[in-house]
Amino acid sequence: MTGCKVFLFLAPLMALANSASCPTAFQSKCWCGRTAYQGQSDKYVVNCTNQLFTDTHMLTTLPPETEVLIFTGNHIPELPWNIFGIEGEMDNLRVIDMSNNRIRSIRGKTYHRASKVERLILNFNEISLTEDNGDGVNNHPRLLTGFPNLRELHLTGAFAAPDGKALPFDQLSALRDILETANLTQLVKIHLEQNRISMMPPDMFCKLENLLDLHLGDNWMIDSSLPKVSCLSKLRFIDLGRNRLRALSPQVTKDLDRLPTRHQALIVELGGNPLSCDDFCVGAFAHWLSATNVTVRNRETLRCVDPKPVACSEKALGAGLPEGGHSAAALVLAVLLVGLIVTLGAALYMNRNSLTYKLSPLVDTASRKVRYTSIDKPEEMEMNV
Repeated sequence: MTGCKVFLFLAPLMALANSASCPTAFQSKCWCGRTAYQGQSDKYVVNCTNQLFTDTHMLTTLPPETEVLIFTGNHIPELPWNIFGIEGEMDNLRVIDMSNNRIRSIRGKTYHRASKVERLILNFNEISLTEDNGDGVNNHPRLLTGFPNLRELHLTGAFAAPDGKALPFDQLSALRDILETANLTQLVKIHLEQNRISMMPPDMFCKLENLLDLHLGDNWMIDSSLPKVSCLSKLRFIDLGRNRLRALSPQVTKDLDRLPTRHQALIVELGGNPLSCDDFCVGAFAHWLSATNVTVRNRETLRCVDPKPVACSEKALGAGLPEGGHSAAALVLAVLLVGLIVTLGAALYMNRNSLTYKLSPLVDTASRKVRYTSIDKPEEMEMNV
């Protein structure tokens, strides 16, 4: 029996064995054991994916050696206090992924005993930070205070927004309060894509002093709703792609330019926005694009959309003109062309006698050549007909 066939034969048995290695409370529905995780080998993983659990009581018996908890694809509207129990610390736990669980509410001490966690993933839930949970409390500012070592916070599509409407501003204000209260001094990356964010408090992230990467793509923001970033002295990347930006105002570009002056390189993603051609090609935004020390990623692929998608060439960006010519530039070129034609016509008229004398022999020669050619091959011409 080949090695491949042996593996296929043993795989179900191995899965069953690893399922059996989980505590009894997991009902043989989860996988527990050592395996590779995101390029890192030999991690102790507990994986409870798409098991349709409706509560988290089994997590109070989570094996203490667990390094990665994947608890996704379930139906847990409310996360209670102390999901990992109340005794001892989960010293080895580094990653918690609770995506796609339809979570609406998270209590203030939900993640007690998980202080060593470095990555928290809550993508694609229905979290409300302002909903009254029946205890008279509308939000929980201490939600993240149990994560002093948190380095990555993933909240892509995490929040509940009314159908067809933007995420309410009070939700973002509540999140700002949570980030400020948590004292996340180790946080370097935060993801907030796909949340229908149209505006947020200007100082939304200013307490995250070590933040490196800020992901705000796939939202509904315009330039006046962008958060302040010059307060983030270590910021190296901000994703503003696929929003509703028509341009970046001088106030915003000035804020972005403050980082390179502090000798901190900054990369900005702007792709997929409905940029205004007037601003993108000839306005202050165009001048900023050509002069800034901020790296605009894939700048050559940016397009403005009115009246139709247009690309501005590098030369045009530097001169403040669009590729193919702006209407004002076209008018100037037309005037210059008319002037050139008039000048050339006047010169030809003034020198008409001299030109006639010099060109007459050439005209006669050409005329004779045409006449001789037509005489030499009359049959061929007729045969071709």
